[in-house]
Amino acid sequence: MKVLIVTMRYFGDCLLSAALARPIKERFPDARVELLTYRGNEKILQGCEEIDRVITVDNHLNTREFLKRFFSDRHEYDWALITQESTRAVLAGFWLAKRQVKEKTLRSHRSWWKNLLTSDQVAHRTGHFLDIQASLLEPILGEIPLLDPIASTSDETIDEDIEHFCRQPFVVCHLFSRYGNKNWSDHEWVYLISKIQQKGYGIVLTGGPSGTEQKRVQSVADQLSDQNVINVAGRLSFAQTARVISQSVLYIGVDTATSHIAAATGVQTVCLFGPTDVRVWGPSPVKNRELYDNERAIQNNGNVIVVRSPKYLACRHGSGHGCRLNHQEPEKSLCMSTLSARWLWSYIEYREIL
Repeated sequence: MKVLIVTMRYFGDCLLSAALARPIKERFPDARVELLTYRGNEKILQGCEEIDRVITVDNHLNTREFLKRFFSDRHEYDWALITQESTRAVLAGFWLAKRQVKEKTLRSHRSWWKNLLTSDQVAHRTGHFLDIQASLLEPILGEIPLLDPIASTSDETIDEDIEHFCRQPFVVCHLFSRYGNKNWSDHEWVYLISKIQQKGYGIVLTGGPSGTEQKRVQSVADQLSDQNVINVAGRLSFAQTARVISQSVLYIGVDTATSHIAAATGVQTVCLFGPTDVRVWGPSPVKNRELYDNERAIQNNGNVIVVRSPKYLACRHGSGHGCRLNHQEPEKSLCMSTLSARWLWSYIEYREIL
C-alpha cells in the first residue's frame, strides 16, 4: 500500500502532519508513506524514519504547472490524506491517489465542491491539531488512533565546539519565531537567561538561518555574560537541533516549530505562548497528551509547560500575524509584551525545574 500525506503549509504544520505516518506503519508494516509539501519543508523532516520520501513543490506553483509536473503520476498512490482544504492540496490528492480522505466541507460553504473530488470525508473534530488530523486515518484503519508527535533524528557530525559545549549540563533557549507577534522582548530574555546562568548551567542559543534572525539572536547574546554561552543560530539543521535539545536539561522557546520538535524529544519543554490558540497548537508532549485550556496562564501537559500572560488570557484579538489591540506596533502582541521574565523565573524556581 502506498499513502501520500498532502500538507501544503509550513514547518510546524508539516512536522505535525507527518505524525500520520506512524499508525499506518504500525498497522501495515510494508506500507510506503510519502509526503507532499512545499519546498524547504523537507528540512524539518530530515531523519523522520516514518516518512519514506518527501516530495516538494514550489509554493508559487499554479494549477497548470502542478498538473504538468505530476501528469504521469495519476493514481500513483492508494490513499491521499489531505490535511488542509486548499484547492491545491485537494487537487493533488484527487490526481495522485485512487482514494482520498479529507475533512468534510459543509454544503453551505463555498468550497463544498471539494467533497466531489474526494472519495472519503470525515466529520470535523475539535481539539489539538494532532487529534484533528488523526480522524483522517479512520477510513484506512477503521478507527481514530491517538497521534503522538514525531521528532527528526540526525547522525550528521556537529561542529566540534558545539559538541564540546554540550558535554556539560545546559539549557537550550530558542528566542524567536518568524512571526513578530509570537516573540518575546530581548530584555525579558536577557533577565531569564542571566538567572539560568547564575544556577551554573550553560546556555545554547538556537535559531534559524535567516540573517535577520541570526542578528536578533546575536543581539541577545551580546547582552549576556560571555561565560558559558554559545550561539548556534544558523549552524544546525532541524535534525541536529533536535539532537542537541535531546541532550539538554531544559528547553525554553517561543511558539514556533522548534518548540514542537523539543516537546517531541521528551525533554522538559517550556513554551512561551502568545496569540495562537493553545488548545490547537500547544506543543504536544511526547506521550499522554491532554487538552490545553485557553483560560490558564501556566499549565503542564506531560513533559511540556505552556506559559501565557495572565493579563490577556481572554483575549481573542489576534488577527493573522498582528495584534489588533496594539495599534502603534501591531506586529508586537500585547500578550507577549506583558509576559514577565521575573514571574516566569519565580515559577521555575518554585517548581524546582532547574
